[in-house]
Amino acid sequence: MNSVICSTTKATNTLLAAWTAKLVAPYNAYQALPGVHANGRWTLGANLADLAGWEASYQAYQMSLQGPATPVIAGFTGAQRVFLGNAQILRTK
Repeated sequence: MNSVICSTTKATNTLLAAWTAKLVAPYNAYQALPGVHANGRWTLGANLADLAGWEASYQAYQMSLQGPATPVIAGFTGAQRVFLGNAQILRTK
């Protein structure tokens, strides 16, 4: 991870590099157009921010339940509806 300056241990940096590689690989495989691949390393910062946002919204949803799970509506669980809602918001941008 040449572009990231960390004051952590070498072992932590090695684990971080392995974890981010798992996020980079799917974006490298994505084709914006036939034969034109995204560069997961270039988009890593934005991808991490998006992932953190999705995680925060899901945790907020779970904290809001304070009890039993929500019912299945139209074949979707409450958790699935959270992710569908996030996807609908992104679709409008």
